[in-house]
Amino acid sequence: AAGMGGFFCGVIANETMFKNGNIENGTVTFFKTACFLMTVWLEYLILKCYSLEFEMLEISGKTVSGTGFFKAFSMSKLFRPCIRDMLICVVHPMPLVDGTVQIFGMGKYFPYSFTSFAMFLMLFRVWVLLPRFLTEISGLRNEKTRLVGLINNVNVSNRFIMKHLLNASLPTLSTVFLSIVLTLAYGMVISERPEGDSTDLDDYENSVWVIIITMTTVGYGDTYPKTPLGRAIAIFASLIAIVVVALVVNTVTERLSLTRDESKVLDFVEDIADRQSRKNMGACLLQRGWRAYQLVKSGQREARLSVNGSKRYSVTLNPSFSEASLTYSKMRSHGNGISTDIPLLATESLVNLKSLKERIEVIERRVTEVHGTVRGAVRARPRTVSEM
Repeated sequence: AAGMGGFFCGVIANETMFKNGNIENGTVTFFKTACFLMTVWLEYLILKCYSLEFEMLEISGKTVSGTGFFKAFSMSKLFRPCIRDMLICVVHPMPLVDGTVQIFGMGKYFPYSFTSFAMFLMLFRVWVLLPRFLTEISGLRNEKTRLVGLINNVNVSNRFIMKHLLNASLPTLSTVFLSIVLTLAYGMVISERPEGDSTDLDDYENSVWVIIITMTTVGYGDTYPKTPLGRAIAIFASLIAIVVVALVVNTVTERLSLTRDESKVLDFVEDIADRQSRKNMGACLLQRGWRAYQLVKSGQREARLSVNGSKRYSVTLNPSFSEASLTYSKMRSHGNGISTDIPLLATESLVNLKSLKERIEVIERRVTEVHGTVRGAVRARPRTVSEM
C-alpha cells in the first residue's frame, strides 16, 4: 500500500505540474511530500521483510553461523535482491527539487523535467511490488507451505509462487497483462511529451492503443513514438509480449483441455455411436444380401466364368451387396467390435438399467391409474334388482 500510494501521489504531482507549465506550486509540493514519506516507509518495510526472511533462513540452517547479523546477511542470497528492490523503490520526485534532464537520441536532445524523469523510473516500482502483492494474496506464503518446501528441498519464494500463479491462474495473468499495459502506456505519455503537438502519444488513450497494438504484433503504423525513450518502451513491449502471449496460450490450452473423466465420457458416447452404426450397416448388408439371393434364385443373376470356362452364379457379384459389404468391412476395421473396457461396459450397463427402471416405473404408474379408474367405475355402477 505504501509503495503504490507513493506511486499514485507521484503521478498526481507530475500531472499537476505538467498542466501548470512545469512550475511547482503548493499542490505539487504536497503530493511530492506525501510521495517522499511513503517512499521512506516503503524502504523500511522492504528491510523488515528481508530481515524476516533472513530469520527464516537462520532457523532452517541456511546462513553462515558464527558471524554478526550484517555480515551474515551480506553473505546470504537475500542481500542482492534486497539492495536491488531498495534502489528501484527509492526513486521518486523529491519535493522542492526540480530541473531538466536531457536525453540525447535521433540526432537531438529531448528535455525532461526531473519530476517527469523520476516518474518514468518509478514505473519499475510497480513491477517490483506487483509480484509481492500477488504472492501475498495467493495464500501460499504460510508456514505449512514453507515446511513442505523445506522437506522437498524447494525454496517457496516469490519466484516459485509467481511461476505457479502464471501457469494456473488466469485472473493473475490478466492482472499482470493489464498492469504492464497501463504502466507502459503512462511511460509512453511521459516519453513523448517533449515532442509537443507533433505527436498524438501525449494522450493516454492513444498510448494505451499503441501499447496493445504493439504487444499483439499488429502494428498499424498510424501512430508511433518519436523519442528515444518512447521507442525503447515500444521495443520492451514487443519483447515482453512474447512471454505474455506464450503464458496466455498455455493457460487457455490447459483450461480447455479435457480431464480424464471427461475424455472417458466422450469415448463412451463415441463407442456407442460407432457400434450403433455398425449394427445398422450389418442389417443393411443382410437386407441387400437377401435381395441379391432372391435375384439369383429367380434367374436375374450375375454370372462369371470359372477356370474351366463354365458359368458360376454368386451373390457377391451384385453391385449393391458388394458396396454394402465393403462399407461394413471398413467400419469393422476402424472399430474394435464389442468393447472389452470393463468400466465402459459397466457404465453402459448402468445406463441401460436406469432406462429400464424408468420404463418400469412408467408402466407401474399407468397400471395404478388404470386400476384406480376400474375401481372407481365399479363403485359408481348402479345396483340392479337381482343384486338387491
